[in-house]
Amino acid sequence: MGVVSILQILLGVILIFFLPGFMFLRFFYKKVIGLEMVILGIGLSVAACVFIGLILAAFGIFNYINSIISYVILIIIIPLAYFIKDRFY
Repeated sequence: MGVVSILQILLGVILIFFLPGFMFLRFFYKKVIGLEMVILGIGLSVAACVFIGLILAAFGIFNYINSIISYVILIIIIPLAYFIKDRFY
């Protein structure tokens, strides 16, 4: 494995298994800090991934393209809502 492959794996893990939960916590619970923030962020991100998979499977549209699109929307909408909340409210 090259350096590029390792960077792709690390970036993917951070984007899927940490960022959505972290942004959700920053959006709703500003008092959570430190290791608690990291652990809760990972747990919420995993729960969000499972929930998206269940919803897609329930509607019978579960495939790789739809799941990737759903995760990208999740990764874009939550930080955008966080930015808008901090910027304007």
